[in-house]
Amino acid sequence: SKATVSVLNWLVVVMVCCMLYAAAVLLATVNALDAAVPTERYIVRFAGAAAHRSFSALALPGRAVLDLPTRHARAMMLSDEDVAALARSPHVASVERDPVRHFFNTTSTDDAEMEPQGVPYGIELIQADKVAEAAAPQVPLCLIDSGLDVAHSEFAENDLLEGFEIEDRHGRFTDGWWSDPVGHGTHMAGTILARRNGAGMVGVNPEGRLKMHFVKIINGAHASSVIAAVDRCRAVGAGVVSMSFGGMEPSQAEADAFKDAHAGGMLFVAAAGNDGKTEYLYPASYDSVMAIAAVDHLERHAGFSQRHDQIELAAPGVDVLSTDAHWGVPSYSRQSGTSSATAFASGAAALVWNNVQRCAAADVREALGASAKDLGPVGRDHSYGYGLLQANAALQRLRSRPCGAPASHVPPDASDLVLQRDAGRSFAADSGTIVDGYVTYLPDLDLSVTVRGRNCVVTVAAIDIEGGVGCPFDALEVAVAGVTLGRYCGAVPPVPLRVPGDSFTVSLRTDGRVSGDGFDIRFACDAPGAPTTPVPAGSAPAVHEGYTHTLLKQNRSTVAAASGRVTDGFIVYPPDTTLSLTVVGDNCTLTFTDLDVENDVHDDPMVNGTVCLFDYVDVNATDASFGTRLCGSGVPAPMVIPGGGFTVTLVSDGVYEFGGFELEFVCDGLTPMPPAATRVPPTTRDPSGLPTGAVVGIAIGSVAAVAVVVGSVAYLLCARPSPGGPDTSPSGGEPVQA
Repeated sequence: SKATVSVLNWLVVVMVCCMLYAAAVLLATVNALDAAVPTERYIVRFAGAAAHRSFSALALPGRAVLDLPTRHARAMMLSDEDVAALARSPHVASVERDPVRHFFNTTSTDDAEMEPQGVPYGIELIQADKVAEAAAPQVPLCLIDSGLDVAHSEFAENDLLEGFEIEDRHGRFTDGWWSDPVGHGTHMAGTILARRNGAGMVGVNPEGRLKMHFVKIINGAHASSVIAAVDRCRAVGAGVVSMSFGGMEPSQAEADAFKDAHAGGMLFVAAAGNDGKTEYLYPASYDSVMAIAAVDHLERHAGFSQRHDQIELAAPGVDVLSTDAHWGVPSYSRQSGTSSATAFASGAAALVWNNVQRCAAADVREALGASAKDLGPVGRDHSYGYGLLQANAALQRLRSRPCGAPASHVPPDASDLVLQRDAGRSFAADSGTIVDGYVTYLPDLDLSVTVRGRNCVVTVAAIDIEGGVGCPFDALEVAVAGVTLGRYCGAVPPVPLRVPGDSFTVSLRTDGRVSGDGFDIRFACDAPGAPTTPVPAGSAPAVHEGYTHTLLKQNRSTVAAASGRVTDGFIVYPPDTTLSLTVVGDNCTLTFTDLDVENDVHDDPMVNGTVCLFDYVDVNATDASFGTRLCGSGVPAPMVIPGGGFTVTLVSDGVYEFGGFELEFVCDGLTPMPPAATRVPPTTRDPSGLPTGAVVGIAIGSVAAVAVVVGSVAYLLCARPSPGGPDTSPSGGEPVQA
């Protein structure tokens, strides 16, 4: 009809106008760039793949230096005017300087007289001689460095070596990764995998089984080149990445690349630096990277090695015998630097990991730190980190326990310390657990608890705290006498922390914005101490008073509780779910405050239904004296569970999803829940069971519907094609009271 054609015409006009506007904004930005003279190198991150492709297709003479397609980014030479123009563009997410990275200088002494098959002292020092190489290693090592002299006799017959070059407009190589005019990469490679062939020297992995990938970068490369190298290592499936370069200026784009790859299962090992100072150097000082310090053959800290709180491990780095690059002439030299220490550490990480390939990078990192030989002051310090790497001890630790950190923090039991409940107090203990006490911790928190125990080991078993370089937003801190020993955020558990002295304090500080699941800390001490604030007899709070338990996190768990709340833990529970939780308490009264579970007749509420055919919530007394099944959207009357406890179970089929349930419980003889204002629900729900502002879409057959929830009103928009073709007649949405 004419009306239909008119509507279609208007839609075409609107779409064309939008496309023209986007093109105009893009071209205006490009024109601004063309008018200026580039002076400095920057990393430009675009607002998605489409924006990246659009800029890539345009002519930007003299600007593009290196493309980073997997990051939707590009290194570009820009002027101040360029930066200002890009910052105004809606197609650009960020613009930042592209800092320089240099290989760390090493001191070298040519070693003309070699003993037959020399064994560097560091092999024994880190226990590499006590660990046999895996028969079929599946965790490759990637070395980002100056290349490799493959003609050297230690590498000439190794067919497990491959490589790549990271070139840009400002740094091109005359030869590929298989040459090394600097010699730096060749020296690192010898420490990692020089062959046991009766001549020369041996490396940490001497049997010729370790697959190794070399990514060649120039000395004086930029952070963007490092990002490209990391992406290359990731693309070839590397597990361990070794890096012996750095610079004083951090890069958010570079930090994000390491964080992303680390979360994807890669272990990064980097040299701390050779200035002998306390400044951070990057990438070693990013939280997702292990910073390696250097020691000599007597396990003494090397004077040139950096000292600061990001140092994680120490390894041999003074007068280290290894291969040298002399264009096919087998040669060796002794060099000193944190670069050599990093080669020992990364080689050992690969050696250990390949013997326990079921484990993840986080497991290997934890084991290397927890098993290190403590040097210097007791516990982690700024010179040695956790101590001297011990490969065999790390392997035995991994073999003695299951790998894999828990997916979420374990619920408290009666002996746990809970920040939500116990903040500001001090406890004497020789072991235990500290949790935040929230399902999702709140903004604007400043809570702490002190443990009185002598020489404790503190292990963050699980963590989910808003992250960022340096934890600028939310942070979990472990301190002794006001001095912070560890500051943590993100979702990757750090290695255990050795805490000297007679006490330590755990704090959770949050800003006013995003929140996460919190943390789970385990601690073990040589002996308990005396509490600084004794708790009078009878004044301790009831066990788990007011704590919220969730089936999502605590499936199949049993908790002792005086009062509290049980919820499914989902915004909208998924199909094919069977979750349960048991609460131990005497003569408990249960009150459902929310129920939204699929019924046998979808539009009719049914409580205590005998025909809950699809999804349902079961409540059963532990002694089988009581049981009921619930579904629908009505709230049942309070129920009393006699005996010693009850079990709540949520079961769903494979079709629809609903809001779930929440219930509160109070048991006889125990303190009731705190006032509602202090309770911490896992989610904020509208009475409908959907979060306010949710948009829900569904298509069944030829009918499509979209619902927008605002407050307690759901606006429903429906469309159904006519038998002869699409129905283009306009239709309005009618509000449906939730």
